[in-house]
Amino acid sequence: MDNYQDYIEVNPEIMMGKPVIKGTRITVELILEKLSAGETIKEILDAHHRLSREAVLAALGFLGIILIRLMGLKASIKTEILKKVILNHEDNLLGSLVVVQPGAIRIRKFQR
Repeated sequence: MDNYQDYIEVNPEIMMGKPVIKGTRITVELILEKLSAGETIKEILDAHHRLSREAVLAALGFLGIILIRLMGLKASIKTEILKKVILNHEDNLLGSLVVVQPGAIRIRKFQR
């Protein structure tokens, strides 16, 4: 696959500066939320005709780069970033266990 930067842009004029797929208003966040909710790449492509398979994979690559950079930060900074993520997404994280380990952040949903 090509570099994720070929597919993703950050522009303060588009979607309040959130990373988006170039030429669209489709955020990386939306793609990742759909994947984490269990949608397949095919289902995402069917719902968003302007996306390509490569663009969806670029969103995953972008997430990987962010996580790698996050894991390289000091523990206190990682804790603050993680707190912000949890606070901003607490509704989605209800019933979940967030596990932070060297090299990985895992979110596990509890089964009822």
